[in-house]
Amino acid sequence: MYAKSESVPPNFVAIGDSVMQSNPAYGFGATKACVGAVTLAGLLAKIRSTEIPPSFALLFFRKQHMRTSWTWEGSKLSDYVFDSTEPCEGEKKDLGALPTKTMLSWFRVCENVGQSLYIQRSFF
Repeated sequence: MYAKSESVPPNFVAIGDSVMQSNPAYGFGATKACVGAVTLAGLLAKIRSTEIPPSFALLFFRKQHMRTSWTWEGSKLSDYVFDSTEPCEGEKKDLGALPTKTMLSWFRVCENVGQSLYIQRSFF
């Protein structure tokens, strides 16, 4: 993760899915790209020199991480309810935990409602 790096070239930035990939079903790629672009523009606007400061990339990645990490944490938690999801290193899928258990039941309700709406729409 770039935000936790000790050393990054000052002229290096990454935005959108090149920073972190989340489940494409949630459509966060464009959101992360826009947030990254705005973060980059804001930092560049503050530079009063023709040279990029040595800490520029680290500052960029830390600001970007504060603004986009929710896309990873939120989608990761909701993906843990599916059998096919492999947990991140150091984590486990504890379906008995309250947030995961609640999300599991919520996703099942949404899946049933979504199927019903699709079927109804298909006939009209």
